[in-house]
Amino acid sequence: MKLGENIRRYRQEAGLSLRELADMVDVTYSTLSHYENGHTVPRYDTLKRLARALGVDSVYYLYGDEDQDEYDRMMRERNEQITLEQLRIAAKHLATLEKPEGRLLDAFFALNEEGQKKLLDYAEDLVASGRYE
Repeated sequence: MKLGENIRRYRQEAGLSLRELADMVDVTYSTLSHYENGHTVPRYDTLKRLARALGVDSVYYLYGDEDQDEYDRMMRERNEQITLEQLRIAAKHLATLEKPEGRLLDAFFALNEEGQKKLLDYAEDLVASGRYE
């Protein structure tokens, strides 16, 4: 069963109209209709609001077993986005404090992907050596 079908099924089981659920999760009627018909996929924060409004324990249950790969992909993307965004925020905050950690994060984000990988490899080598503990 697909995500949109699950949203519709849970909504109907809860006795909610499209408009009522849309109002509860702060999306438009047409947006919710697009979700249910599989035309668009809600963002993770919207999925959390949908799960809460529908009384579903987890976003996972909105996906169901058949969509496990899609759920896993969505969760990986969400975790990567959160991690990078948190690092950017931390970097800005620490850089203003002029601490070495801030300078390191500032340097990390100034590098391209290849440079970031090399910096991480070097840092891991330093830690693994035990010499700088």
